[in-house]
Amino acid sequence: MIRLVTALFTLMFIFYVAFTFKKAIDKVLGYTAVLLPIVGLLFITATLPDILDRTASVATWMVFILAWMGILTGIRLLVDARQSTRKSVNQQSEKGLLQIVRRYEGRVTPIEIALETDLTVAEAEEKLNTFCEQNVAEREITPTGKVVYVFPGFMSEAEKKQAEDPMTL
Repeated sequence: MIRLVTALFTLMFIFYVAFTFKKAIDKVLGYTAVLLPIVGLLFITATLPDILDRTASVATWMVFILAWMGILTGIRLLVDARQSTRKSVNQQSEKGLLQIVRRYEGRVTPIEIALETDLTVAEAEEKLNTFCEQNVAEREITPTGKVVYVFPGFMSEAEKKQAEDPMTL
């Protein structure tokens, strides 16, 4: 009985830590997400003989159910961690690209982006096209037929000072 109560409190503590400090422990999240299913499997293994023998008490069933919840929670945390990492990488790459665009005064080509990043020319062009789809950038064609991506949001200080209230126009 003491073993089951200890198991129950251990699982409850892991749930508490996982949900309460989720944002504060992003780096530990992966470890917690892996730990929950492992501990859950251990508790399932410990309670399964009593369940199969039909001698399980209410506490045994509670530990069994909480162990499954731990496994499912761990899987959910792993999925969340993966999505969070992917989103973070996309945000960082977008910010990095915009910083490059600012250095080029709002006018870039895919080759310039490829030179300054780890992206290939095709990947750079794809990222720039995404900015066009979001209406952040526009494509312009040079007299020689080359595509230049223009970001109107990057204005010179003189242009910013010339801005007027749209209600007075």
